Amino acid sequence: MEEINQEMEDLACRFYPLAFCLCPDDLMATQLIIDSVARWGLSQTSLENWDEELEVEYVFHLYELARLRSKHFAFKKTDSFFKLSLKERFLLYLRDKLAWDYSSMARACGERPETTIAQIHQARSAMVSHLKLEKAAGETRW
Repeated sequence: MEEINQEMEDLACRFYPLAFCLCPDDLMATQLIIDSVARWGLSQTSLENWDEELEVEYVFHLYELARLRSKHFAFKKTDSFFKLSLKERFLLYLRDKLAWDYSSMARACGERPETTIAQIHQARSAMVSHLKLEKAAGETRW
């Protein structure tokens, strides 16, 4: 039991930043990690045999749960990053922070790699637009 608790703690630490990027609230991000594990049915065996395929599958469930919940909560969108759509934030985080390849990202989104590449480009363009608006309004913090 101690071993599975440690595995869960490691999983939570690894994916908390992604969960927070999807729903920027400490409690909601933590609950998202817990609920996605429960929804997916993660077992001790799968934790011990963790590989890239299991990671993609887990992240898919994390995103799907966040997508379902995003219809029921709102948060203050102050930073340019959080002004992006849920999917745009998800894709940018996977690519730029976790350095996922396009194929894995496409599987995590349930789409083709070509579609994912186009969506990343659109997300980056939207981010640049938001940053330019912030800069013009003098709202940047950097």
